Amino acid sequence: MKTIKYIAVCLAPLLVLLVVIGCQKDLSVTNLNAPDKDRALASPNDVEKLAGGAFRQWWWSQVYRPWAFSVMADEFTSSWGNFGMRDTGSEPRKAWDNSPSYGYDSVNRYPWRYCYRAISAVNDPLSQVEGGMKIVDEEGNDMTMFVKTWAKFIQGISLGFLGQVFDKAFIIDETTDLAAKQQPFPYTEVHARGMEKLQEAIDLCKSNSFTIPSTYMPILGKEYTNVDLEKLAHSFMARYMAGVARSPEERAAADWASIANHAANGITEDVEFDCDGDIWWSYLAGLMMNKGWLRSDYKLIGPADTSGNYEAWLNTPVDDRNEFFIETNDKRVTGGAHDADGKYFTYYGKSPFRSNRGTYHYSMYHTHQYLATYNNGYAGPAPLISLAEMDFLRAEAALRQNDVQTALDIINHYHVGIGEMEPITSAIPVGAPGDERDGRPDIGGLGNSIWAVLKYDKGIEIADKNCAVAWTDRRGWGTLVKGTIIYFPIPGDELEVLLMDNYTFGGIGNVGGAPKVLPPPIPENNPRF
Repeated sequence: MKTIKYIAVCLAPLLVLLVVIGCQKDLSVTNLNAPDKDRALASPNDVEKLAGGAFRQWWWSQVYRPWAFSVMADEFTSSWGNFGMRDTGSEPRKAWDNSPSYGYDSVNRYPWRYCYRAISAVNDPLSQVEGGMKIVDEEGNDMTMFVKTWAKFIQGISLGFLGQVFDKAFIIDETTDLAAKQQPFPYTEVHARGMEKLQEAIDLCKSNSFTIPSTYMPILGKEYTNVDLEKLAHSFMARYMAGVARSPEERAAADWASIANHAANGITEDVEFDCDGDIWWSYLAGLMMNKGWLRSDYKLIGPADTSGNYEAWLNTPVDDRNEFFIETNDKRVTGGAHDADGKYFTYYGKSPFRSNRGTYHYSMYHTHQYLATYNNGYAGPAPLISLAEMDFLRAEAALRQNDVQTALDIINHYHVGIGEMEPITSAIPVGAPGDERDGRPDIGGLGNSIWAVLKYDKGIEIADKNCAVAWTDRRGWGTLVKGTIIYFPIPGDELEVLLMDNYTFGGIGNVGGAPKVLPPPIPENNPRF
């Protein structure tokens, strides 16, 4: 791997290393341990280290506390209090506790913190490049455009994820005057800026040639080049453009032709990290595999049940539900018999959860796809983004554009090719994303609509391969449990530093709870903002 060194041709004014979003109090105290621009970026090598560590910061926003997003979507299930699972996954759903003292505030604090750390890590290198810094490798090859491209990519995926999770956020890039008071922007604007950054990265990838050092982003099995990064940026654009919607109306109004185009120009195989269990590791490929911590929710694996047990479970009052055997022709879920391992899931028997917290949390099954990585101390493959996710975005786009055959071809590639089930044909109705019967989404042995099959197969294929996609899918389809949080507030500790009023979302009938309830208009010049 080539070693990159920096030649400072023209030093531009340096931005402060940390994103000082909250520094609007005059504390009248000098923190001698806080990095200033001269000490933090004293040499070109310091700048390189910043850019090189940016993706790892974003990575933590995805893999450090992904649990709540999964249980809110009924992708996985657990009643343990850890990581906010009990509070976000229990029924009836309740409002998010956004107080700084809340023990599981990491659910929204970590995505916020680590995305801004990633942005901060590339803003200064990017400002240096824009100011005239030249970057060359040991052979004298100009690598300046690589750093610029990398910075745009990091800005894009970070702003994109902030737009997925929060109601509003700050738009920070290399041009931001951090000494000035910053204002949060609505999620729609945060998302739009993130997509602009990713498109800039794509354009730069097309016109430049480079190889990304593995220390920046250790992709399993290959060296990553500008061509690969371009595809990855397309895939993130597809994910974020579909997932930013807070309601079925917003998702339907998305630019599905563009989403399909980005997905088609995106990755051509699953992208996994080569984790070492130390610097690079992942709860997605770690504790999420622990059958004692979580189980796969019946709403994920149950719709293809042929015994009638799943429909009986849905027809039972929530507090009276209990675990049951699944009989299914889907070889991904079981190997035929209810207790035979499927390609993706394993029968584990009785649930380990406390009965007094609700037996509706129980499930006898859980995914095993990254079990080897978990058993190896988090060393081994860990998921970043999957080809199946892109394929099902193309299938969804096709259905929304009345191209039923394309959608069927994509669905059956997985439904038949991996699940070994009978093909789905146009003999069943197309249906709609939020098809419901008695207030529950898409039940009845998968035979009621093509949309039902698409949602089931996508859920099975992407489970445990991403952070929050099941949640963003289901809020956009309108199939979250009533009252589920559809976006998070700015973390309480940030609001406290910013001298802004605390606020929150979620709970049945409340603002920010599923189905989408719009907040009242915010008066101009409101001191909270």
